[in-house]
Amino acid sequence: MVVCVRHGQTDLNATKGGGEAELYRGNLDVALNAAGQAEALEAAHKIGLPVKFVVSDSTPRDWQTGEIIARDRNAMHVIDERLAPLDIGLLSGKSVKEVADLVNWFFANRDVSFPDGEAVSEWYDRQKESIFDYLDVDDGDPETAIVIICQGSTFRSLAAMKHDDDFSLIEPTTERIPTGDIEWLT
Repeated sequence: MVVCVRHGQTDLNATKGGGEAELYRGNLDVALNAAGQAEALEAAHKIGLPVKFVVSDSTPRDWQTGEIIARDRNAMHVIDERLAPLDIGLLSGKSVKEVADLVNWFFANRDVSFPDGEAVSEWYDRQKESIFDYLDVDDGDPETAIVIICQGSTFRSLAAMKHDDDFSLIEPTTERIPTGDIEWLT
């Protein structure tokens, strides 16, 4: 079984529901705050199964979430940079309220790169390749799990990945995925 877990809370996404104070993180090196560390531990307990290994990219929020879960579940933690967040370039650190429409435009025009960043299609392809590689590695044992630490944008894209890249299934970037949220993939 493959389990996707959204990284824990940071100071840049500490508001609930995507409030005005929430900032897009992109590739910024943002660490978990105390609440995010507690969410990562809570997510580890929600998994409840023995974990074969935990996979994350090396951004602090993802790496820390992966380390907390790996330590709690007594599992190895590996880094896969294909899981790195969407590089939104110059929009990193901007408020959701200020640039959400622009971010949504780039999702609708997925082959256009963010200024000083990457195109949504590039990010989507590398995320999908990584997730599907771990689905291939999974032996289908419902009693053990491979854990993948994801960004909220990855969660919003899972439905498209499951349904032949139907981008109409990607939820708007203003829809907030709760930190520490879990989705089970088989």
